[in-house]
Amino acid sequence: MQPIADWLKKLGMSEYAQRFADNDIDASVLRELTDQDLKDLGISLSHRRRMLRAIRDLGEYIDRFAENRMDLRVLSHSFGRRTRPWLA
Repeated sequence: MQPIADWLKKLGMSEYAQRFADNDIDASVLRELTDQDLKDLGISLSHRRRMLRAIRDLGEYIDRFAENRMDLRVLSHSFGRRTRPWLA
């Protein structure tokens, strides 16, 4: 759960780290959290909005990173075939 605690600290909301840990919230479910989920954890309205915005931004970053990795994987695979025919 340390990555979540670190993320909350960067948001200036480290006071919620234990609540996330107590509810087994890790990176695999972070993007699925709703306003109601955060409300159920006792997080204030303002902090819920900031967290949801940060989760959305994080999701967009992860999506772009995944797309770029796929592009690099395809490029390196294609390059490998041209320069090393035994990979074909």
